[in-house]
Amino acid sequence: MALCTLGTVYSGRLFTVLGAAAPGVATFCGYGAAVDGARPPGRRPWAKTAVYLTVYSVILVEPPVFALTCVEALTALFPSRLTRATAGLLASAIVLPLAQLQHLEDLAACAWAGVAGMAVAAGAVVVALARLPVDPATRVPTALVARHTPPAAAAAALMDVVFAYGGQVNWVRYVGGMASPPLFSRCVLATAAAMTAAYAVVGAVGYAVLGSSFDGAAPVTSVLPPSAAASLANAGLLLHAVLAYQINVNVWAHTALHVVRGGGGDHGDGRGRSLWLTTTALCIALSALVAHLVPNFSGLMAVVASLGDLAGAYALPAAFVLALAPGVLGRGEGRLAKALVPVALVASGVGMVLSVKALVDGP
Repeated sequence: MALCTLGTVYSGRLFTVLGAAAPGVATFCGYGAAVDGARPPGRRPWAKTAVYLTVYSVILVEPPVFALTCVEALTALFPSRLTRATAGLLASAIVLPLAQLQHLEDLAACAWAGVAGMAVAAGAVVVALARLPVDPATRVPTALVARHTPPAAAAAALMDVVFAYGGQVNWVRYVGGMASPPLFSRCVLATAAAMTAAYAVVGAVGYAVLGSSFDGAAPVTSVLPPSAAASLANAGLLLHAVLAYQINVNVWAHTALHVVRGGGGDHGDGRGRSLWLTTTALCIALSALVAHLVPNFSGLMAVVASLGDLAGAYALPAAFVLALAPGVLGRGEGRLAKALVPVALVASGVGMVLSVKALVDGP
């Protein structure tokens, strides 16, 4: 967590430098095009291809994670009333109208509501964990089942932590939409500090109470015994997941339209709104299908994190800054940025192999 926090803060620094080096760019592919355009004569272009293989790939596969989170929260809230398939349809019906908001600035109020939902969920989980009955002989909560965690699943769990600090694939649009882009690094610092504080509290209480007895086949919110705190936790998680799902569908639609049509643009007229509705509906339908077919929550998150979160957070921003604004970095920071590229790519490759193995092995 400490390493991810420091990495996230430095990633914010890299994106802030990129925003200044290529003002007005609103897509990762735009940065890639700028890097390819600045290459010396005779050098083959690589940046846009790298964007498509990593960042755009993860943007296209990330929404199912939030669709699955919605399903987990709904089935935990209504265990005897909703099947997973019904919960998936209900989540899709909730998100589709919300996804018709096209501009990220229109989602600001929704984002704050999502933050509030996660704060409620985290607090309720801590309360629910603290109240779990414990077997005096084993000091293990009687409500949860102990499982052996194989090495691949443990590696996938590390990638889940990377996912928890991820989202940098969306940052280009955030930086490009800010009135004062140089303030972005401060926003990242504040966000990373708040995230780490919340993760530390939940993690400390969780490990103190559960030790090695936690069943990692599902999120902790799904395996807590029924109680008011558990219901409140799942309600907060559902609110957060729905609004995070909405944001990821928005980015997915913009990215898909950019790839297919050469630019996302503003789809405010009748034909444009119909195209946006079709694109977001396709994203939600595919996400619901993947969430239904691949119910391994931890494994799915780990695959997404391995596919592009490391590259999108560290490897590509560092490489792009070195290509577009090398003079901004001092000698020491330049060496750090150069080292980040291979380290992030190797970690991504190893994480992908082990995460796919954990996904294939199943819960």
